[in-house]
Amino acid sequence: MKKIFWSAALMILVLAGCVTTEPQVVETPVQEEKAATPVEPVQETRIIDVYLPVKETIKSSDGIVDGYREFDYDDAGNLLEEREYNSEGILLTKMENTVEGGQIVRTQYFRGEENEPGIYILRKYEKGYAVEEISYDQKDVPQTISRYERDSNGNVLKWTVASGDNVPMMVTRYEYSGDIRIKAEFLTPLGESEGFIEYEWDEENLSSEKTYDADGKLDKAVEYAYEGGFLVGETHYRKTVVNYTIAYEVDDVGNALVKKQYYRSGNLKAEWEYEYTSIKKEVLK
Repeated sequence: MKKIFWSAALMILVLAGCVTTEPQVVETPVQEEKAATPVEPVQETRIIDVYLPVKETIKSSDGIVDGYREFDYDDAGNLLEEREYNSEGILLTKMENTVEGGQIVRTQYFRGEENEPGIYILRKYEKGYAVEEISYDQKDVPQTISRYERDSNGNVLKWTVASGDNVPMMVTRYEYSGDIRIKAEFLTPLGESEGFIEYEWDEENLSSEKTYDADGKLDKAVEYAYEGGFLVGETHYRKTVVNYTIAYEVDDVGNALVKKQYYRSGNLKAEWEYEYTSIKKEVLK
């Protein structure tokens, strides 16, 4: 009897061990898919040589020096100072620029060897472009106010000039084909046309400028001549008659080394000689 009892008890334990519990569901955490970070387009740049004039010598038709100008720049190529001298090397005028953040924010003019202060100009910028220029006299009284309206590419669409007390005096509107300027129209403050300039292009080179009066009649014009993509000549007209011509002697990168102005008769009137310095500048390809 005892044996039967232990056998029954053993069977109950075995059966109890074989009872399965409810299976446990293992939840796999859901991975949240994140939006891919937009890849910014890589703007490729290149280093180029930029040539800046450091001296301009002015000569009369007989080759005698009438005067000269000198120019100083910072390492980024911003013009810091310009000085004008007469034939005897006496300082006539000087211009000094103040640069902040790569932009010319103030221009001060001086007269004579004593550097007597003249007018000065303060500039305001938005998105890297000048939108306002105010000139002041020596007593800090505003003289003129220029304001510029621009498109998203920085092209000037409207230039308004006002007096120091902010009375509009002149308005110029500009038209473009892409980024190429094709027209400038001069308006009174009331919007009446006082004339306009039309610009004609041969691919990337400006081929002519024609200025018309308020009645739409041709007043003057300039035609430009190129060789190898470099400007080598200008013909200036008063209406349709040649007024004077200009010829350039250029180096192998297009810098004007000599500029000569001729009367309509073909006789030399004056010439300018240029000297340059160069800086390395990074530009978009």
